[in-house]
Parts: sequence; C-alpha cells; structure tokens
Amino acid sequence: MITSSFFGTCAKSSARGSRLLWKSILAQYLCRRGVGATIVFLLGGPLRFVRLILVLLAVALLVPSQAAPAEPQVDSQYGPLPVFELHSGFWINLHHTLYGQARQSRDGRGSPSGTGATTHRTPSEQIAWDAAVSYYAANYQDKDLLFNTELILLKNQLGDFEQCDELSGAKKKTCDAGLPPKLTRILDAAAPVYRAHEWPEHDRANRRLSLIHI
Repeated sequence: MITSSFFGTCAKSSARGSRLLWKSILAQYLCRRGVGATIVFLLGGPLRFVRLILVLLAVALLVPSQAAPAEPQVDSQYGPLPVFELHSGFWINLHHTLYGQARQSRDGRGSPSGTGATTHRTPSEQIAWDAAVSYYAANYQDKDLLFNTELILLKNQLGDFEQCDELSGAKKKTCDAGLPPKLTRILDAAAPVYRAHEWPEHDRANRRLSLIHI
C-alpha cells in the first residue's frame, strides 16, 4: 500500500515542469527501479532521503574503519620500556631469609639461628638474629609465603622501602613503613646482622639471576 501510493507520487512529480530538475530525475529513477520507494515515502520525499544519505556518509567518514593499534611505551634514550623490572630488595630478602630459617627450624632441617660455616656473628648479633627467627617461627612459619594475604601485603609493603636503612622512621620520616611496632623492632634489629653477613651474597645471586632473565 505504501509503495503503490509512492508510485503515484512519482508520476505526478515527473509531469510537473515547475519542479526542480534534480528532484524529478531522482524520483523517476527510483520509480523505475522500484528501489527505496517505501523508505523515501516514509521520510517525506526525495529531499529528506538525500539529506539522510549525506548524514550517513559524513558519519562513515568520521568513524575509523579500524582502531589504531596501541603503541608500546618507548623511552627515547633506551628504547622500549620493559614489561617488568627485577629488583634486589634488601627488606624483602631479609623477610624471606627469616621466614625460610623459621620453616627449617620447624621441620628440623636447621638450627633456629641459621648459623653456618661461613657465618660468624658476634654474641650480640646472634641474640638479635635468634629473636627475629623466633618471632617468624611464632607468627609466620605455618602461613604460605605466596598465597597468605598477610604475608603478601607484608612483602608488598617492604618492597616500597628498598632505599631505607630502617623501617621505624626514626632517621627519616618517609621511611616509616607503618608495620606493627614489634615487627618493626625485630626487623630493624636483624637488619644490621643480615647486612653484614648474608646480604652481600644474596644480593650478588639476585643480580646474576636478573641478568639471565633480561
């Protein structure tokens, strides 16, 4: 019914010489083809149809055919930035060492102090180290280092203070790690012992490993 009415309109538009030539040509073309008759009729005539076509073309030109691929971050001096960075962090290594020795003591695979043939601590150093291992044995040895939420948060927090010599903020306010007071005292007391004995070798091993994975 809509198409039939439209063809009647087509015939009239072609007979009126006072109409603009382009409207007559467009209407006759659509009448002969029988294509788009219903669309043009519903839109109110060829003029609105042409306007619709122009709007659609404009939108098509504005919308890109394919999104541009994201470019990787590039440092102008050193080239593309790495996906991740490997760090040899003092506090995280101390944390892992104390945790490991506490687990060894629990499983009967080592002494609570973790003393070895190459470790020569002074009596005061040994007291501080034994206290740290005992604290870890009492609080962390039965918790999974990789999946326990408390240990994950502790590791992440320690990783933010790699450049600090202590964690209480006594020397530098920005080095206050916000840890529980007793844990802060334990780590600050064990840090000089670890730095003097195990840390140099642990740090070298970490750096060798990071070179292999670069």
